[in-house]
Amino acid sequence: SQEVTIWHGTADTLVKPQHGELLSKLLPNNSYRKVEGVGHLVAGSLYSDMLMTAADTSNSLRT
Repeated sequence: SQEVTIWHGTADTLVKPQHGELLSKLLPNNSYRKVEGVGHLVAGSLYSDMLMTAADTSNSLRT
């Protein structure tokens, strides 16, 4: 199955961090990354890390 990375900010008030943790337990092939002190818009603060993770995942599918 496709690898999935879940990024969840610990200060998220729209979707509780516990929901991200539960999702990570339900998905078979995932990486859960808890981002301390960040709210719902995690991408803004970790944009480059997220792009690198997506690129790594994409490259692993090609090999």
